[in-house]
Amino acid sequence: MNQENSGRGALRRSRRRGNALLEGSLVLWPMMLLMFGIVQIGYAIWSQSTLAYAVDAATRHASLHGSRSAAPVTTAQVQQMVKDNATGMTKTNITVNVVWAPNNRPGSTVEVAASYPLPTLVSLVWTHPFSLTSKTKMLIVN
Repeated sequence: MNQENSGRGALRRSRRRGNALLEGSLVLWPMMLLMFGIVQIGYAIWSQSTLAYAVDAATRHASLHGSRSAAPVTTAQVQQMVKDNATGMTKTNITVNVVWAPNNRPGSTVEVAASYPLPTLVSLVWTHPFSLTSKTKMLIVN
């Protein structure tokens, strides 16, 4: 009788191991998807903040270095400044537009807008990149 009971116990233990393996695999995928989603959202928030900072810094610099400044800036310099301040982003993927209205003299305005296609970290659920944008407009004072 002891041998018969020990055989049943071994069968029960192997079934439990099989159940644990199945349950673990069913829980692992949603858990990993949730974790990667949290990382992706954090990356998107960080990237949006970085892009907004880069656009704000370039617009501020352009508003202080108008045509009457000792070192006036050009559109190309403002565009490059946005790309230089966007740390952690692929510089070639950043699109920057600079609008001087009507020109770069004091009293006019400068508007800097930038966009960046944010790549997804895990392309299991969403394969298209999100487009991040930021725009700032300031009055030229010098």
